[in-house]
Amino acid sequence: MTQVGEPVGQITADDYVSIEDSNGVAPTNIIRVGDPFTVWIDFDLAGALNGLLVGILRYSVRYWVNGLGSPTPATPIPSRVESTTYGQLGYRRADTERTVPANTLAAGVYQLGAIVTFRLNNNGNLLQYPLTVFTLPKIIEIYA
Repeated sequence: MTQVGEPVGQITADDYVSIEDSNGVAPTNIIRVGDPFTVWIDFDLAGALNGLLVGILRYSVRYWVNGLGSPTPATPIPSRVESTTYGQLGYRRADTERTVPANTLAAGVYQLGAIVTFRLNNNGNLLQYPLTVFTLPKIIEIYA
């Protein structure tokens, strides 16, 4: 299944954030406290207007974590901000990944997701662009 963003027909993304442990094992939802792990999302732009604007659009992938009876992390996963590439409508792991350092999350159960938003680069002035997609929350467990 694919998540459809707003406006409908302009952007789609994976249902869930992808996760790989430090040994390259994916998918994984159970991670040891002392292990780093990598998260990413794949998304695709569509529509004539977006096709014309790639190259001057900047995107931000914000990863979020909610504790389910667990403490909210003191250090959130940093956002990834990049420019779109002219002629490229699909963005994959290399364009969106973030490594979560070991011990970032305390032992517990969490929801993990991502939000992709866009800004239009107007001669260095970044303007909000009405294009957004969200993933569904993925449940992960960090164990000690």
